[in-house]
Amino acid sequence: MNKVMQKTRDWYEANRDRLLPRYNGKYLVLADGAVAGDFETQMDAIREASKTRKKGTFFVHKCVPAPEEFACKFVNVCFN
Repeated sequence: MNKVMQKTRDWYEANRDRLLPRYNGKYLVLADGAVAGDFETQMDAIREASKTRKKGTFFVHKCVPAPEEFACKFVNVCFN
Protein backbone atom coordinates (compact mmCIF):
# COMPACT_ATOMS: atom_id res chain seq x y z
CA MET A 1 0.00 0.00 0.00
CA ASN A 2 1.45 3.37 -0.97
CA LYS A 3 1.74 6.29 1.45
CA VAL A 4 -1.24 8.18 0.04
CA MET A 5 -3.50 5.14 0.40
CA GLN A 6 -2.22 4.43 3.90
CA LYS A 7 -2.89 8.05 4.88
CA THR A 8 -6.45 7.77 3.54
CA ARG A 9 -7.03 4.53 5.43
CA ASP A 10 -5.63 6.05 8.62
CA TRP A 11 -7.94 9.06 8.17
CA TYR A 12 -10.97 6.76 7.88
CA GLU A 13 -10.03 4.79 10.97
CA ALA A 14 -9.48 7.99 12.96
CA ASN A 15 -12.84 9.42 11.85
CA ARG A 16 -15.01 6.28 11.74
CA ASP A 17 -17.01 7.16 14.87
CA ARG A 18 -17.85 10.57 13.44
CA LEU A 19 -18.80 9.08 10.04
CA LEU A 20 -20.99 6.23 11.33
CA PRO A 21 -24.11 8.23 12.24
CA ARG A 22 -24.33 9.67 8.73
CA TYR A 23 -22.92 6.85 6.56
CA ASN A 24 -23.53 3.58 8.42
CA GLY A 25 -23.87 0.77 5.88
CA LYS A 26 -22.93 2.95 2.89
CA TYR A 27 -19.97 2.41 0.61
CA LEU A 28 -17.73 5.45 0.87
CA VAL A 29 -15.33 6.79 -1.70
CA LEU A 30 -12.42 8.08 0.36
CA ALA A 31 -9.86 10.42 -1.17
CA ASP A 32 -7.68 13.29 -0.05
CA GLY A 33 -8.61 12.84 3.61
CA ALA A 34 -12.34 13.18 3.03
CA VAL A 35 -15.49 11.39 1.95
CA ALA A 36 -15.75 12.03 -1.78
CA GLY A 37 -19.07 10.20 -2.16
CA ASP A 38 -21.40 7.65 -0.58
CA PHE A 39 -23.26 4.85 -2.35
CA GLU A 40 -25.59 1.92 -1.71
CA THR A 41 -23.36 -0.60 -3.51
CA GLN A 42 -19.66 -1.14 -3.88
CA MET A 43 -19.92 -1.29 -7.66
CA ASP A 44 -21.77 2.03 -7.82
CA ALA A 45 -19.06 3.62 -5.68
CA ILE A 46 -16.26 2.27 -7.86
CA ARG A 47 -18.04 3.16 -11.10
CA GLU A 48 -18.81 6.74 -10.08
CA ALA A 49 -15.44 7.44 -8.48
CA SER A 50 -13.66 6.13 -11.58
CA LYS A 51 -15.43 8.77 -13.67
CA THR A 52 -13.92 11.71 -11.82
CA ARG A 53 -10.93 10.44 -9.85
CA LYS A 54 -7.52 9.39 -11.01
CA LYS A 55 -7.13 5.63 -10.99
CA GLY A 56 -5.44 4.31 -7.87
CA THR A 57 -6.03 7.47 -5.83
CA PHE A 58 -9.08 6.48 -3.81
CA PHE A 59 -10.49 3.80 -1.56
CA VAL A 60 -13.97 2.37 -1.52
CA HIS A 61 -14.89 1.14 1.92
CA LYS A 62 -18.13 0.11 3.61
CA CYS A 63 -18.75 2.28 6.65
CA VAL A 64 -19.57 -0.11 9.50
CA PRO A 65 -18.80 -0.33 13.24
CA ALA A 66 -15.32 -1.65 14.01
CA PRO A 67 -16.19 -5.31 14.84
CA GLU A 68 -18.04 -5.71 11.53
CA GLU A 69 -15.13 -4.17 9.68
CA PHE A 70 -13.03 -7.28 10.05
CA ALA A 71 -15.26 -8.89 7.43
CA CYS A 72 -14.80 -5.94 5.05
CA LYS A 73 -11.77 -4.99 3.03
CA PHE A 74 -10.52 -1.76 1.58
CA VAL A 75 -10.65 -1.76 -2.18
CA ASN A 76 -7.80 0.01 -3.85
CA VAL A 77 -9.12 0.71 -7.31
CA CYS A 78 -6.19 0.60 -9.64
CA PHE A 79 -6.50 -0.33 -13.27
CA ASN A 80 -3.43 -0.99 -15.33
